[in-house]
Amino acid sequence: MSLKNRGVWLVAIVLATSLAWCNLALAWDVQEKCTNTTGQPAHDLTKIVLGQSAVTSAITNQLGSPSIVNFDGVSIIHWGPGGTPVSSTPPNNWVWGCFNAATQPNLIAAYWTNASGQFIGLAAVEVTFHYRWDGGHGVLTAEHTWHSWVGTGYPPAPSDHIGPPLGPITGTNVYWATSDHLRPLSELNDALYTDPSLTWEPLSGFSLPDSGATQDYTLSGPSLDSASFLLLRFVAAGEGLSTPTIQQIPLAVHAIPTVSQWGLIILTLLLLASGIVVVYRRRLPAAR
Repeated sequence: MSLKNRGVWLVAIVLATSLAWCNLALAWDVQEKCTNTTGQPAHDLTKIVLGQSAVTSAITNQLGSPSIVNFDGVSIIHWGPGGTPVSSTPPNNWVWGCFNAATQPNLIAAYWTNASGQFIGLAAVEVTFHYRWDGGHGVLTAEHTWHSWVGTGYPPAPSDHIGPPLGPITGTNVYWATSDHLRPLSELNDALYTDPSLTWEPLSGFSLPDSGATQDYTLSGPSLDSASFLLLRFVAAGEGLSTPTIQQIPLAVHAIPTVSQWGLIILTLLLLASGIVVVYRRRLPAAR
């Protein structure tokens, strides 16, 4: 194989590896236990996440199969059969609303809807968590991103938009654990609470008074260096709601906190190209 062909194959392998690493690092999962406290039959569930095309997938729950719509800077997930409910109310009066996002999701709102698609009340308390590696330990930041939605129901109307912030938010039963593999969306439920392979570490409850308010936690331990994912479970409360939630956060990003993933790919390719040029020049005298 010629040096040129070897260089092409080497670049292709590194690029594919880098893209695979990025896909691993950009797998964010959220599962919320949404309880119907509206006093009315809730036939459908609608979640709103900041970011056009941010949501990549969601799993079917007791209300029906999810549909994902990109609308005016947000991703909207709707669970339900579109007016023909599976039951008049969710079984046990609650459902899991589980989805995957391309990047760390900023959760805006969740609403119950009736058989006509009209919003009848809030369905979940929304908290966003960010993770970074700083000075030899992990830092987990809770952030208040919970907002109202100016709209009457699903599907969205052209005039619908993000409204004023809700809250404040308090948190109890906050625990974290590490996992060496990506757990599928269908596993992110109550079964994880008693999984013997997980060691849950407690954190103090969070309190987020205003939109944009943050609270940092310092995480430490050898598992943060060897694991691939951080599992976070907590109960967030506000506006008369209480929402058990599990989030699955990738830890691969902590290795390079100051360089973007695409920047890393470009830098790697530039180094490879420079190396190929150097080797090629060294071989020229031998060829003569």
